Amino acid sequence: MNVPVADMRKLQTLCSLTLPKEWDTLLAYIDSITPVAQEPIEEKEYPSCDLCGSPNVSADAAARWDYEKQEWATTNVFDKGHSCDDCEDECKITWVTGDPATWEPT
Repeated sequence: MNVPVADMRKLQTLCSLTLPKEWDTLLAYIDSITPVAQEPIEEKEYPSCDLCGSPNVSADAAARWDYEKQEWATTNVFDKGHSCDDCEDECKITWVTGDPATWEPT
């Protein structure tokens, strides 16, 4: 880590302090010059039709009634039985990286 000379002098001065209040000052200064790690940007995926590329697909699934939540809970998504709303046909799901809003029919 490259620290400017002026910052190093300030750090040396702060390191010579011994009172608890001054240690708080030292720790605050170290926090102020420590670079913050950025979260990696993770690309999202979405399911698409293997025939036309549309993201407007549905999948057959099983659901069970959750008495406590009073709603259906998906318990399984089947490997077969997918369909595309755009080409109105059964399809296989392919996973595509990107934003489905940018998809255009070919």
